[in-house]
Amino acid sequence: MAGGVDLHTHTIASDGTLRPRELVAEAARRGVRVLAITDHDSTEGLAEAIEEARGHPPLVIVPGIEINCDVEGAEIHILGYCMDYEAPWFRDFCRAQRKKLTPEDAVRILRRAGGVPVFAHPGLADRDAIIPSLVAAGLMGIECIYSEHTPAQRGGYVELCRQHDLLVTGGSDFHGPPVRAAVLGNPPVPLAVWEALQAKAAVARASLPA
Repeated sequence: MAGGVDLHTHTIASDGTLRPRELVAEAARRGVRVLAITDHDSTEGLAEAIEEARGHPPLVIVPGIEINCDVEGAEIHILGYCMDYEAPWFRDFCRAQRKKLTPEDAVRILRRAGGVPVFAHPGLADRDAIIPSLVAAGLMGIECIYSEHTPAQRGGYVELCRQHDLLVTGGSDFHGPPVRAAVLGNPPVPLAVWEALQAKAAVARASLPA
């Protein structure tokens, strides 16, 4: 059964196939009540999604992004949530983000914007060894609840979150047909994850210089 929280979705603002308003309407139809729009290196779909969500109460849109990063032999993705995406410097960063950052730099950028950086689907990258350096840079969570993680992987990442006081997040990584077989709201993510994300976002904002 579809869950009420989905913290990883894409629109045509990056590599999804649905317009933001179409994604929001589909999420509402499937019973999703907390939806993060996390387009690759772009926040251009957020305004339309937020506007559309006003017609689908109580659906909440979480402003997000997925930053593509390169490491030797792999590509790492860092999700960001609740950042000040309207800040002029952050908009400039998104437009310029074609020569890719290191994962640590992506984490720092998101923290500078008052956001919550999260290591996306780490089980796909096979680069768990970088997690301590990401934590040192300001990482605040790991996407543990992901359809392509094995139960052992999910359990291992949840334990890492416990050890490092990180947020456990999850999402469908929905791109729309026919890109991936993902279903909005699956795997199910508890509402408590959204509540914990809001708490982390408050910490991230409070850590910004006055």
